[in-house]
Amino acid sequence: MAIISGTPTSYTRPGVTVNLNINDSSTGSNEFLVLVMGNATSGTTMYGKTGPYLFTTLDQLATDFGKTSDIYTIIEQYQLTDSSTSLYAINLIATNESTSTVSNGNIKSITANLNSTASASDPAGTGITATGGSGTGATFDVTSTPSASKFLPASVAINNPGTGYKVGDTLTITGVGTLTVATVDETTITGVTDDVLMEQTLATVGDIEFDLVIGTLSSAAAIQGWQTYAEKTWSATSELYGIYITAKQAASANAFITAAGDFTSADKTVVFPCPMSLSPARLIGQAAAEIATRTQISPSLPLRSWALGIGVVPLAERMPQSVLDTLFANGYSTISYDRAGNPTIQRTRIAATLSSTGDAINDTSLETPFQSAYAAKYFRTQLTPYTSSPHILVDDGLETPSIYMTSPSAVKGTMVHAYQDLVDLGVCTDIKSFTASLAVEKDTQVIGRLNIQASGTLTWGLNQIALNLSLSK
Repeated sequence: MAIISGTPTSYTRPGVTVNLNINDSSTGSNEFLVLVMGNATSGTTMYGKTGPYLFTTLDQLATDFGKTSDIYTIIEQYQLTDSSTSLYAINLIATNESTSTVSNGNIKSITANLNSTASASDPAGTGITATGGSGTGATFDVTSTPSASKFLPASVAINNPGTGYKVGDTLTITGVGTLTVATVDETTITGVTDDVLMEQTLATVGDIEFDLVIGTLSSAAAIQGWQTYAEKTWSATSELYGIYITAKQAASANAFITAAGDFTSADKTVVFPCPMSLSPARLIGQAAAEIATRTQISPSLPLRSWALGIGVVPLAERMPQSVLDTLFANGYSTISYDRAGNPTIQRTRIAATLSSTGDAINDTSLETPFQSAYAAKYFRTQLTPYTSSPHILVDDGLETPSIYMTSPSAVKGTMVHAYQDLVDLGVCTDIKSFTASLAVEKDTQVIGRLNIQASGTLTWGLNQIALNLSLSK
């Protein structure tokens, strides 16, 4: 059997739940929006400022953020492919810097419990190593006093404070006794970790429904900060908006695999492995532009197989397909290379390999969240008129001569019509099952609320053709 495949893998049926709460304050936008995160260059207009900034021209961006900023590089590359999508930029700045105390674990003082039994050998000396404790490298100077042709340890002083020790560590010097670490060095620093930086910066955005958020900040803390922020915003929890696109740069496959531990449960993040010869900012900008362009054509189109055009990768940095498959299994979207070293986005996926509860994820395709967000936006658009203008909810079967009256069956009809539109657009399939499962009922507990239960099926992108061909003569 021949497998004709855009990607050397199979895809399982996605399962995504979208929850909408449509009321008189529903103001969501159907526009596709992209947010670029980074740092403005010192001396520019936006240096030291944060909050969403609407991109207009590259010349203005150079003035406001600086031509050498990562924001400028990302947007410059993005615009080569997609010049129509609305772009916003935001400066990564902590709005509330914290103060913390850190230590290198250098021993500052000790409490000595010296042996009281004299020994025949003199324990005195300088730079004597002790065993035990959390750190390494500590040495001590020991003095002694003679006692009836033998020697007793008299004192112990720090020679080298070592590193990595903790208060309470117990060290031992043979023939001398035990030493307890009483104090270690401490330094007070002001600043924030990447997760706090990400959360505090994004908090200034409000709840603008960005479909893509892109940036070079890719540490474990940064990705977790994004996840924490995204999971608690209305749009992210209800309609699955917001995918963070970033890149990890490393010199070897092993280094990439080690770094994959940073995002094992990052279900709202996409991570590309960036070779040392390419710019992470340009890779991110180009990848995001390709994803945004194809998704806006149709959210159901497979997100793969794009030439990047951002440089040539030397032979030593190119990875064979077996390694790319391993990276993909570890959560990376993969990049392949032709014989000349031109990079191509081979496959994309969400970075998560496990759910937040540690379960395996059976659908990692990047199209699924975009399809779900598109469907959610479409249903919201169709249902919002029922709450944005005054309506009276009446029983099914009652004639509704007034434009101000509506019924559960009328709303059900709107739902079926909207789903048929999504079928026609290639986003969903199987309207028969959708209609059969659709339930629209008045809430018996909350006055004025209509409850809708529906189950639909997303379409699949074509990624493989299995050909079983028998030829004879």
